[in-house]
Amino acid sequence: MRATDLSDEVKACLKHYPPPHSAHRGVVPARPSRGHIGVGGSKVGLRAAEAERTLARLTQEFHHSESAFALTRILERQEAVSSSSIEGTQSTLDALLEFEEDGDASDETIETRGVSIALDYGLGLVRKHGRNAFTVDLVLGLHARLAGAIKGFRGDPGTIREEVVWIGGQGKDPSTSTWNTPPPADVAECLEDTLCYMREEPEDQSQFSIIVRSAVAHAHFEAVHPFLDGNGRIGRLLVPMMFAANGMLPVYLSPWIEAYKSEYFEALKAAQQRLDHSPMIDLLARAIIGTEVEFRTTIAAVEEIESDWNTTLKLRKNSTAQRTLAILKSYPVLRAWTLADLLGVTFKAASDGLAQLERLGVVEERTGFSRNRIFASPAMLNVLTRPFGTDPDLHDHGDSPKL
Repeated sequence: MRATDLSDEVKACLKHYPPPHSAHRGVVPARPSRGHIGVGGSKVGLRAAEAERTLARLTQEFHHSESAFALTRILERQEAVSSSSIEGTQSTLDALLEFEEDGDASDETIETRGVSIALDYGLGLVRKHGRNAFTVDLVLGLHARLAGAIKGFRGDPGTIREEVVWIGGQGKDPSTSTWNTPPPADVAECLEDTLCYMREEPEDQSQFSIIVRSAVAHAHFEAVHPFLDGNGRIGRLLVPMMFAANGMLPVYLSPWIEAYKSEYFEALKAAQQRLDHSPMIDLLARAIIGTEVEFRTTIAAVEEIESDWNTTLKLRKNSTAQRTLAILKSYPVLRAWTLADLLGVTFKAASDGLAQLERLGVVEERTGFSRNRIFASPAMLNVLTRPFGTDPDLHDHGDSPKL
């Protein structure tokens, strides 16, 4: 890390590392400012205000929407997949959904599942306790669930690091890093500074915006880097958790961030090295606005598929097969046992319903086995797993029987 890249205010926070890295210094981040936060001009300010309105609109329209609620499971898992991909852990939504059915997966998919488990845990706490949920115990719990799924994780999941870590660069020391995190002895206090900021009421009018506060909190958490691994994924989970803690829809931004990854890392550097939060504020605002477009596109496509099925398939009303159609947007990959539990029917009824939908081309059996079979809906998966920002492929809904 070059001192010339740091603002004078950040340089004042430099502190020598313990041996064997005592020739290098880390930054002990100052507490997040409670005062005025500049947004970098009217353009960013207007975009942040638009994003604020977008969050409010999404919350009002979809907080109790059946369509949005049904997609929650998928959106949470897509957050896990995209956030993991940003860190270089490659899996897919399809692979994750299949793993949840058969328990068999690659190490990368198992690791990605840990992010989903952590998110579910964290959202449960913030919905119960609001901003007061943002404690060290919460963050340790997130990390325990995430890192516990990382094969060969070095250290104890759910514990604050006791080693020097740095971001970027090559080699065994921080001489070529882009950011030197605080020395181990300072991490706990710095993390508490982040969480205290997330709990408190804003003091300055510029920080009434949840967009601004999320940008500041996220950048500060990433600067602290409290764990040996998993910091980025936990930091990105904290953003929708902040939305939820403030009574808003927990909009998941990692799919958008994955598409604009280089801008995201540059925005983090600006906030950490120069305390310039405007790029991160702008980036989160754009992410929220772009995610709304994607969300509405997905809902419209899913509803079109369901409408087409209900119009053309002529299934008996309230039959297992007919009721299954509404399940497939949440469970586009599933076993008969899963369907039986969801619908409250017998295993045989679920199996018969899936067999009927297979004949109609709505689902396909993947394993080729006679037992423990897994079914998938190609039409739903085409929509739900498409690359961010691309149009859904709404062909081949399975509207003609396969003879």
